[in-house]
This record gives sequence, structure tokens and C-alpha cells, in this order.
Amino acid sequence: DLVVSADGEELSSDGAEEEAGAWTADGFSAVGASTTATFDLGTIGKPDGMTQYSDTFTTYFIKQNGIRFGVFNGVTIAETGLVSALFDNGQTTPIFKIPIASFNNANGLQSISGNVFRATDTSGSALLNVAGTGAAGKIAPSALEASNIDIATEFTSMIVTQQAYSASAKIITVADEMLDEVIRIIR
Repeated sequence: DLVVSADGEELSSDGAEEEAGAWTADGFSAVGASTTATFDLGTIGKPDGMTQYSDTFTTYFIKQNGIRFGVFNGVTIAETGLVSALFDNGQTTPIFKIPIASFNNANGLQSISGNVFRATDTSGSALLNVAGTGAAGKIAPSALEASNIDIATEFTSMIVTQQAYSASAKIITVADEMLDEVIRIIR
């Protein structure tokens, strides 16, 4: 006899038959439909079907289909403008692509402050392109913007200006002393 419990209701089979390692049950019903269940128990004396050993359970082989959970670890930006999220499990996920804006007349942009500009009628509207294509510039990831000033030249100019200021101050002091001397002579 075969007894199957479905939602707490017991069902039984009329004709259960046992054949070399396989057991088939016909004629029981679950949810109003006649069903056949076949259990392959394997070959008697060989562990090729259902087996049970008298030992503790040990996993001998795991085949993983996927990756482990990853925690956000940082962001990278490629030369093409592709922004990707990095995870600690080695995965990289693309998030966004940075467009590069170009203008028909870049000299017509209105300077707001520092390196900030605003489009005007003279400059035309912004044209968004992929980095490095057409009129778009390139992206230099992980690079610091270099100054366009030569430090040595500027430092030398500052010293010359400071010495010129000191000399001018000395000239004013000498001229003042000379005027004082002239005034004393006149008295």
C-alpha cells in the first residue's frame, strides 16, 4: 500500500507493484485527478538509486551556478565614459555612460565662475557625444588636472615683484628723508 499525505488528507493506492528496483503506484488521486507516481530505487546491491548509509552526512561535491553576494566596493570610470560599480566578489556592473558636451562655438559660452560655463545663443546648444568620438574630447580616468602655470616662472616673478616693491619703498623713504633735510636747511 502507498499512503500519500496532501494538505493533511491521506490517500492510498489500489495497485502497487514492485519491479527490479522501481516501484510504481497507480490509481490514487490528488486534487481530483488520477496520478501515477514512479520511484526509481536503483539496482539492488548497488548505490545507483536512492541510498542511505549509516554514517554522518558529508557533502562531497558542490556545483555552484552563480556567484556569491557582493558588497559595493567602489566606482571606476573608463576612457569611454562608462561608470561601473565594483563589488568585493569580483563583479563589475556598468551603471552610467558619461556624455561629453560640445558646442558649435565654444568661444560663445558665458563664463560664470572658475571652470563653469553657460550656453548662450552665440555658443549654440550642447551636442552630447560619446567620449573620443566626433568633436568630443577624451576622458582621463584617475588623473588629476594639471595646472597650466609653470611654478618656477611664477615664483621668480613673485620674487622680482617683491624686490621691486622693497626698492620702491626704499626710494620713497630716501625721498622723504631728502625732503625733510631740505625743509631743515630752509629754516
